[in-house]
Amino acid sequence: MTKVIAIKHGEDIFPEAFIEVTLHNTEMMIIRCSGELELTSSKYKCFLEKNKLISLAYFGGLKFKNNNPFSVILEGFIIDTIKNGEKGNVCYLECPQYASVYESIMNLKIQDENSGRLLSTFVEEITRTDLLATNEKSIQKKAGKIDSRLIKINRFIRLNYNDKDISLQTLSQLVNCSTTYLSNSYSKVFNIPPIYHLNKLRVYNAQILLNQSNLTIYEIARRVGYVSTSQFCSIFKRYFYTTPTEYRNLF
Repeated sequence: MTKVIAIKHGEDIFPEAFIEVTLHNTEMMIIRCSGELELTSSKYKCFLEKNKLISLAYFGGLKFKNNNPFSVILEGFIIDTIKNGEKGNVCYLECPQYASVYESIMNLKIQDENSGRLLSTFVEEITRTDLLATNEKSIQKKAGKIDSRLIKINRFIRLNYNDKDISLQTLSQLVNCSTTYLSNSYSKVFNIPPIYHLNKLRVYNAQILLNQSNLTIYEIARRVGYVSTSQFCSIFKRYFYTTPTEYRNLF
């Protein structure tokens, strides 16, 4: 089970100063910085870009140095993924698709069972192996080895997730293949079934609307593609372990 080791709600790193963090073999950092930082380990060096959401997996010491003439704020989580890392190698991954969930967790007003579950949900999603697979750049590198229709379906889902008429049947008709082939092949390439991917996009966009609008639950359900409010609430709870109304009350 993934658990949170520490939460950094903003640590100032002054010009020419640095902070050091040691991660054990099952730990990961999920961070963001307000300005560029130089990241070094015993065998690795790179630069973290401003406001990019980053996951870092490493077994050993990490040094974050501020080479700017102004202070830089570093914030985020340290989590235990219960998955062994490899000593000496830094796994660095941008994960912009989870920025809205990250913002929600960092801005939680209360700490209770529901907010803890929300944090755990984010951590589980961010550490899923499909994070790299669903990144379009990495998929494009494999484009010569996979059915191009699968990339077409992936893009279609991302652009049209709020279409209430999307189903496995309509997706298979779009690229002229069977539902069985589409479901099995899509899952192998993206490590996620097409309808699961669709529902994930819908509930995460619903989460943004819950945070940033005064729309009713009924209106939000329809904006993200659900005809049935009860179905929307049921699927939302599957991801966030709380109903849309309870989630909204956390903030």
